[in-house]
Amino acid sequence: MTASGERTVQLVESGLAFDTLGLTHRVFIPPGSGPHPVLVMVHGLSGTEDAPWIFARSAGPEWLIISPRAPFPLEGGYTWNSSTDYTDPESYRKGLAAFTHFVEGLAGVYPADRARLVLLGFSQGAALAYAFAMSRPVNGIAALAGFIPRPFYERVSALRGVPILMLHGTRDERIPIEQARADRDRLAAAGADLTYAEDNVTHKVSVGGLQTLKQWLAARLK
Repeated sequence: MTASGERTVQLVESGLAFDTLGLTHRVFIPPGSGPHPVLVMVHGLSGTEDAPWIFARSAGPEWLIISPRAPFPLEGGYTWNSSTDYTDPESYRKGLAAFTHFVEGLAGVYPADRARLVLLGFSQGAALAYAFAMSRPVNGIAALAGFIPRPFYERVSALRGVPILMLHGTRDERIPIEQARADRDRLAAAGADLTYAEDNVTHKVSVGGLQTLKQWLAARLK
């Protein structure tokens, strides 16, 4: 067990939950029988299941919070893409399939309310969250310093009405702000329930952005 903020978070890399879901993960289960609203946090390129927990501080105590580890090792961490050609749909197929299996199996092993599922993705993790939500229902996407994958541009209309929070840095050195603004326009044209904010930071989320995230997550519980 390990502490993250005021929450005790369990690492799961064996046992029934691991066997059922197929991915190593960390999970916080709130008290009570549930089912609980569930926040799935998705790490970025070369990250691990530990990386997104800084964002868990923006979520209220009601949330069941879980972060899976991507299936492909890369540079001391892990990646959701099976190749570095991010314009190739095949690069996303296996990682997206593993993530879909993981998410759709949650209610079988944890007291998770699938109808109140919110995805939070950072960078590459946001790309995966977008791709998942284009074929599965979600109650919201928090896309932090992320992007819509190019092979999925034609499916953006599937996000019509979905609450989406986009936070991006104007000095992001990995995913340029121009990309974020173009994705913002795509989502707005598709009719997503969009909240967009940018701040004068690099490839990270500002203090003000974390406060916006906190407010947006609280609104998902109403």
